Amino acid sequence: MNEKPPGRLLVAIVAAVATGVVTTLAHGGNDAPPLSLGIGGTHRTGEWTPVVISMPTPLPDAVRIAVEDPDGQFVSSPPVTVSADGKTAQASVRPGRPWVRVRVMGAEQGSDSTLASLDAPSSQATPSTTPLMLVAGNLPAVASAARLVAGEDVAMREVRLEATANIRKYSHRDFDGFDAAIVCGKAVEHLDAAILDGVDGWVRRGGRLVFCAGASAVTLAGSRGPVADWLPGAEPRLVPLRKVGGLEAFARSGGLTGRIPPAGLMVPRFEAPPGVAGVIDVFEGASASDLPLVIRRAYGFGTITWIGLDLEEPWIANWPGCDRLLAALLGSRRDVDTVSAVTGDAVHRVPDLAGQLRVALDTFPAEGGREATLPVPFELIAAVGILYCFSLYPLDWWIVRRAGRPWLSWLTLPLMATGFAALAWGLGVAWGRDGPARARAADMLDFDAASGLVRGSAWSAVRSPTNGALDIGMVASDQT
Repeated sequence: MNEKPPGRLLVAIVAAVATGVVTTLAHGGNDAPPLSLGIGGTHRTGEWTPVVISMPTPLPDAVRIAVEDPDGQFVSSPPVTVSADGKTAQASVRPGRPWVRVRVMGAEQGSDSTLASLDAPSSQATPSTTPLMLVAGNLPAVASAARLVAGEDVAMREVRLEATANIRKYSHRDFDGFDAAIVCGKAVEHLDAAILDGVDGWVRRGGRLVFCAGASAVTLAGSRGPVADWLPGAEPRLVPLRKVGGLEAFARSGGLTGRIPPAGLMVPRFEAPPGVAGVIDVFEGASASDLPLVIRRAYGFGTITWIGLDLEEPWIANWPGCDRLLAALLGSRRDVDTVSAVTGDAVHRVPDLAGQLRVALDTFPAEGGREATLPVPFELIAAVGILYCFSLYPLDWWIVRRAGRPWLSWLTLPLMATGFAALAWGLGVAWGRDGPARARAADMLDFDAASGLVRGSAWSAVRSPTNGALDIGMVASDQT
């Protein structure tokens, strides 16, 4: 048995002790400082999310919290105020990597003083391409509805929203990573006011909310906070409902009428003038104003879809068609959605202005002495490919066999390949392949007169005739 020299053994002991001391100082003792990242422990890479740092020792009055961007560089938040006990700090950050490293730094801008450095291995990071849906309430059919909305090739992930004690205030940015949200009226009373304020700000800035409030709407209408504004009307009164044929048609699934309790179902009707605001998608009665059950309306830059049922009730939560109902409420129908009651023709949804602008960016019209350049139609590319395959077989095989000279294929094959290469080259030239690199941009401003919010969006498209790398920059315009 070989023994280590006393010098090496001493060096190893000193190194181990030094490592332990550094680790203890970095983590504030034996216990690592608690780190809460994301909503329900989940965040999406590249999107804003809340982070809460709870240190075992007091912090300065103000600190900055920094996380890594996609390039591994630490980007810090503006200075945030520490809690009254001096141990907790909260900020909105934008992690650029799945494995998040967080630094707590001094409040002075440009200061490199790191007060603490810690990792968040337990956070459930979601890729930027995965849709997220926020859920508040006990809805067993949410997982199946998410698959219907996102499609078979994309897995939408649902995140349960619960009361969180360590977050003092939510910002609308904290919900930036979610594509849609479903909130049940019975779950609202268990949520903090800070959570509801954050969700409300997120919806006003372009979020999509499904609000399920049946009999609970009577209590919510008189509550303080933003929840009362999520209802499509005021002064709701409960009335009995015994038929739900409209909902079955809306969800494209039957068997719901037989599940209604024998005494009927109490649903809200809004009595205060001018009635309800929004587009009535589902109603029961002779006309849409009799008893609306599903109403869609604009809420700032976002949309709220209200359904007059408490979907947490067992009679509908366990209904096999509940997933299709939730998918319809989330707006999953992209093709023919409704049928006109006047003409009987199918009504197709028309892309909005933003969609039309983005499609138009793919075309480059003639301007400034430049010829128009358009993408080669896919139909033409497919036709040329099919014709080329047909020329190889059976045309080339038929020519060689009819001539009875197999060696002719050494001539016909290069001729056909050369001819189709020239055809492809000519098509590219005809559609502007040899034109110079060009760029187009479009921007749009949205104004919400009710809340005073202004939102700007910009898109750009670059066309390069070669596969070379391009340096793209943005310059602010002085034009007003």
